[in-house]
Amino acid sequence: MPNTERLLVKKGTTFTNYIATTAQCCPSRASFFTGQYAHNHGVTSNRVGYPGLVDKGNVLPVWLKRAGYNTIHLGKFMNNYERFAKPESTVAPGWKQWHTVLSEAQYYGYDLFVNGRTVHYGRAPKDNLTTVLNHDAVRMVNRYAPKRKPFYLQLDERSPHVTHQFDPHGSCGHAAIPQPQDEGRFKDPLPKPPSFNEKDMRDKPSFLRSAPRLNVEQRNNLHRRWKCSLDAIAGVDRGVKKVFNAVQDSGEIRRTVFLFVSDNGFFFGEHRLAAGKVFPYEEALHLPLVIRVPRRYRAGTSITLSGRVPRGSIDAERVEIAAWRDGVEPIVFAGAVSPAGDFDVTLRFSDDQRGPYTASLFLQGGRARSLIGSLATVTVE
Repeated sequence: MPNTERLLVKKGTTFTNYIATTAQCCPSRASFFTGQYAHNHGVTSNRVGYPGLVDKGNVLPVWLKRAGYNTIHLGKFMNNYERFAKPESTVAPGWKQWHTVLSEAQYYGYDLFVNGRTVHYGRAPKDNLTTVLNHDAVRMVNRYAPKRKPFYLQLDERSPHVTHQFDPHGSCGHAAIPQPQDEGRFKDPLPKPPSFNEKDMRDKPSFLRSAPRLNVEQRNNLHRRWKCSLDAIAGVDRGVKKVFNAVQDSGEIRRTVFLFVSDNGFFFGEHRLAAGKVFPYEEALHLPLVIRVPRRYRAGTSITLSGRVPRGSIDAERVEIAAWRDGVEPIVFAGAVSPAGDFDVTLRFSDDQRGPYTASLFLQGGRARSLIGSLATVTVE
């Protein structure tokens, strides 16, 4: 992913030990939205899905929207949302812009739910889901970056998720379907680490020990799927560049935090697993996490949030960092504020504070202003 390497990795921070606590799409995404483990937020599997989310109104986009952000979601959302939402085009809590795909992994012939409407896409090359999402993400940046209010854009690419569709423009059916221009781009051999198609499985649990070794047909199909995944990732990398360039062209690059992250890995023959995830092995759990933070917001720098307090609305204020999130102790910044009038609160991020953090300024009884860094693109006032 040369664009991601150049624009985010080389000028950001790579977290080399980022581990998904539950290596499956929906539980991981629920953890992104809540900061909690699956046993606390309630989404313990894809089958449980969105209906199992314990507190649907207490999630990241709700916090951000309440704090004054324009919140934008594009792409894949949590599994089984359509079982909860009636109709299924209903916008999930907290999102101002909703351009979302649900249910089965489809790259062509899918419905895109746009702010309560259903837009159907066909099988033309331009209808490839990655193409549509990348285009819409740039359009949203161009629309919201010039506005005075900050924006949060979460681009949830479908690629390189496996599909059960045929490929109308290539040979990647029942695999990750790339954009047409990337079909057949990569010829890389299938990686074969020591865990690939293991001979000795005596150290594995019983349900894996009994699995037969992969045959030639299975190995050939794994290689095909591997190449299709690489082809599909090229579109994701292209999307990173398009969104980055749009933010840069808007003049907001010095005030925007970029996060690149995945929800789970996938097996390509390791431990005799020809497909899937979930199992607690490196291939499913150990994921990329890169954060690019502008120099003005790095350790040792200060950010001052200013606002106006309505008369009689508050008599105190505090800044806290998601006190209820699993594994994080709250950090409280105190400051003086008059019962009415202007206020300023300065947050100073020092080297001994582990991060990244979700930081919010709460005005008790009044409207909140927030500085929040999380899953995707955030512009800070």
